[in-house]
Amino acid sequence: MGLTYWDYSVIVLYFAVMLGVGWYFSKKDKNAAEYLLGGRNMSAFLVAFSMLMTLFSTYSLVMSPGEIYNHGLDWGILGILTPFLAIFSILIFSKFIFKIKAFTPFEYLSYRYDRYSRLLAAFGSSYGQVMYGGMVLLTTSKIFEASAGWPCWLTILLVGGISVAYTGAGGLKAVVWTDTIQFFVMLFGMLVLVGTLCRLVPGGAWGAVSYAFEHGHGLSRFNEKEFYSVWPYVRLTFWALIISHLLGAIGAGLQPMTVQRLLSTGTVKKAVKAQFTSACLALGTILLLDFIGLGIYSYYSQCPDPAVTTGDLALFRFVGTKLPFLVPGLFVAAALAAAMSTLSSIFNGEAAVWLREYYLPFFNKEADDKKQLSFSKKATLFIGALCIGFSLLQWLSSLWMKQTMVEVGMVFGFFTSSVGYNAYLFAILSRKASSLAFWSMQAIGYGFKDGLLLWYTLSKRGEIQFNETGNVGLAGPIGFYWVWIPLLVVALLWGVGEIKRNNRKWRNIWRVVSLIPFGFAMGTMLWYIFSHSTGDPTQPHALSFTWAAIPGFIMNLILMFGWHIFGPEVPREKYAGLIWGYSDEKIAGQEEEVK
Repeated sequence: MGLTYWDYSVIVLYFAVMLGVGWYFSKKDKNAAEYLLGGRNMSAFLVAFSMLMTLFSTYSLVMSPGEIYNHGLDWGILGILTPFLAIFSILIFSKFIFKIKAFTPFEYLSYRYDRYSRLLAAFGSSYGQVMYGGMVLLTTSKIFEASAGWPCWLTILLVGGISVAYTGAGGLKAVVWTDTIQFFVMLFGMLVLVGTLCRLVPGGAWGAVSYAFEHGHGLSRFNEKEFYSVWPYVRLTFWALIISHLLGAIGAGLQPMTVQRLLSTGTVKKAVKAQFTSACLALGTILLLDFIGLGIYSYYSQCPDPAVTTGDLALFRFVGTKLPFLVPGLFVAAALAAAMSTLSSIFNGEAAVWLREYYLPFFNKEADDKKQLSFSKKATLFIGALCIGFSLLQWLSSLWMKQTMVEVGMVFGFFTSSVGYNAYLFAILSRKASSLAFWSMQAIGYGFKDGLLLWYTLSKRGEIQFNETGNVGLAGPIGFYWVWIPLLVVALLWGVGEIKRNNRKWRNIWRVVSLIPFGFAMGTMLWYIFSHSTGDPTQPHALSFTWAAIPGFIMNLILMFGWHIFGPEVPREKYAGLIWGYSDEKIAGQEEEVK
């Protein structure tokens, strides 16, 4: 049994409603501020629904139950705290983003560092958002693959195309209102699924939870000694969990999609109110997802289905074969609601970034409202096309690497900029934040991150090859040339900088560039050390997909603290009114419009 004609009718009706909302609001946009920020007077209550649906997508709907089905509840349990911790991030960062009347969080960096750091941060974020949009489309395709037998590429093109259509037409107001509708569609679908699980799983709700816990899919890792280690070949550790959720909470106040919604409320007070309301809604949603994951595992463990071979497909196999008349269509519509709300937020949020960070500063500084609005709509369409393209690439990658949805994103994170939350934290807390500090730390961080991502990718592939050929490849001990070759590149780049010793700018540029391979060598040095410390070199060892958070977080703290202690002072006008401790002072040149 799969989706029926009536199920498809429900899905088509849902698509039609979304397109109708987009068409309705397309008649109301008068300028870019209206299109991208809803006129800065959106209701905090509506924005709260939109913020939740922006972060909750089919990536969550597939990943969370799939992770519980495959490995247990350990990964997601601390997620219930992240939305509430995010309130502190909003309080820390929003004050200054509102103060400079920004459209994007990157505008703050041009005040504290320089215009090029702002551009790098925007470009890195744009790539990351497009990559995430691709992941959302890919996980959406898993819904139809399991419940209806559709090929992944067809779902990616269909869902991506419709999302682009209504977002491009109606702007942020269409996004916020459709997000609100989608929340209730999603909630209804999840509640129906929970009720069905309680009816079909032996023992009902209690049986679904107790069976999973008794068979190692609850919180069993918290009782294991290795869970509290920092060994890189342990798939999941307590410290990686803590750091990942902490970074997720910090990032809540800096994500372009979230910042756009916060700015649409008009004031810091309303922004905090929106985040608190969203956190309360998120708590219930996360608990429902956790129960669904436990219930799906308990059901298929006791009632096996040969078609269920992985947790990524189990949920939607259940939806397509076990839910009563019309409900599969409603649930698939709910899943599509989760996906399309996130996609529309990405398309609209990135349109704001492209307008403020690329088009106005570098192509048309004097563009009037009409031209800005026209560009924003065209950018929305192009961003949607990029997400669709990335999704198809990620699908091919998942087949080649035999990865889960949690893991496949790691590979595509290889090219993201290293401009992370540390750059904002350093800028907002330290008087010594400067352009040289920014570029030095980003260069080391980028190289270090890519060294670790290469370790993950190649060791993961080596583990797969071992299962096929018996050769450990790069999942075993590596040669020291992975370290000395990058260091040789450092020396060569440093030497280039010495060609014009009297040109300070030239020397600084090449010294900063040389820090990229230096950071890469630091990452591969860790790879070399641990790959030779595994005991049995004939057995493969793949780096944990979460482990990179630990050394990366520690390294960022060391760099920030070291520069704050030993770095040079910067003029007062570079931080007056822009950091905590000096937030009440006037910003230098504030009377000028931020472009």
